[in-house]
Amino acid sequence: MAIATSSDGPRPRRFAVTLSYLFSTSTLVVSNAAQLITFALLARGLGLEQFGLLMSVIAVTNVAVQICGLGADETLVRRVAADPGLYANALGHHLILLCGTGLVLCLVLGIALPSFITLSPDPLTNALALSALVVTNVVLVRVILLAERVYIARGQMGGANAINIGFALARTAAAGLACGLIGVDRAGEWAFWMLGSHVLIAGACVVAMRRFGRPHWGILRGEVRQGIYFTTPFLFRAFRQNIDFLMLSIVAGPEAIGAYSVARRIVDTSILTTEALHRVMYPRLARAAVGGYHAMRPLIAGLAALAIAIGVVTAVATWLVAPAMPWLFGAQFSAMVYDLRIMCWTVILVAIHDAAAEVLGASGRHGIRAAIYNVGNLIGAAVSAVLTYYLLLPGVFLSLYITEIGLAVAFWVALFVLMRRDRERAVGASVRPAEQAR
Repeated sequence: MAIATSSDGPRPRRFAVTLSYLFSTSTLVVSNAAQLITFALLARGLGLEQFGLLMSVIAVTNVAVQICGLGADETLVRRVAADPGLYANALGHHLILLCGTGLVLCLVLGIALPSFITLSPDPLTNALALSALVVTNVVLVRVILLAERVYIARGQMGGANAINIGFALARTAAAGLACGLIGVDRAGEWAFWMLGSHVLIAGACVVAMRRFGRPHWGILRGEVRQGIYFTTPFLFRAFRQNIDFLMLSIVAGPEAIGAYSVARRIVDTSILTTEALHRVMYPRLARAAVGGYHAMRPLIAGLAALAIAIGVVTAVATWLVAPAMPWLFGAQFSAMVYDLRIMCWTVILVAIHDAAAEVLGASGRHGIRAAIYNVGNLIGAAVSAVLTYYLLLPGVFLSLYITEIGLAVAFWVALFVLMRRDRERAVGASVRPAEQAR
């Protein structure tokens, strides 16, 4: 399989790729588990009301962090993986966009959030606490993710995995110390603990990046539009993924929403197995893309086969363990077994369309990638709203499959069209010299 062949010779590299994938998967699984533990510690320590306030702020910052940097992290990985000499330029480009958008987002959210979220009765303390959460979850998180991306772009997955796991465990330790030992029970107090821990982590990440050299300050103009194309799908996807919760809250009871939300969380976690593969393969795809789609063809076939195989194994495993979930989450979540066993097969569909989307991204076709994601997610949101309103949970499941199947078909049709055009250009280029020789 071409995905496992060394560019230096025919010696197979299946073991190296497999080992890298296993490390990447383990990293994401450990990080996700640590995040769940962190949320559990915060929920127990802060209580229902304060934890709900914290989650309200995080819901806003989760959208803002996708805007921060305008997708410059993808530019860094794609360009540096293909040409390591561009590292200083790509880093400077990233830092300028991160600081600029981060400043704007912090100012806007710092002014807007105190108007409808109250973490403290004192206006000044409330504004400072909300600002601390915004700076932490938007700017500092982006700095930490930048360090991880730098190591990925350099092909040093061990360093990237260490940053990912270290970040997750540090957050868990901070929550355990603040809520478990110190007794922090207010979201406003936790905001400053969170800020302090993230400042330390971000500082360590900056030190770790210094070994690769200083940035060259400047904007890669062609990459700004590419970054926007890369960023917008995350915004539309977030909208689609939350419309079903909104509609269920209107037309269904809390038991259905609670069970569905837990099942949805497990399915989202299951997708990490295919995301781990793309995390490893994206730099390889970016390097191969320099030679055009005809040079990527064996790699694309291998990636698609691996992604589908991993998706099938993950879906089957999720279906098998579903009956054990109420034992872990409580008998009140027994309805989630049914929900989980219906939704688990969407992991295969996500694996299929994500494989094509990663190829488009690695080859710089972010406009096409964004158009498919954005249109698909907007249509999916509308379909989900209508079907959920009239059919309740069955409508949620039906709309989910309709959207994922539509995305899979659209992405692969677009990729096949681009591959055919690339092949026709290559054939035409080889025919012209032959005709001139005659």
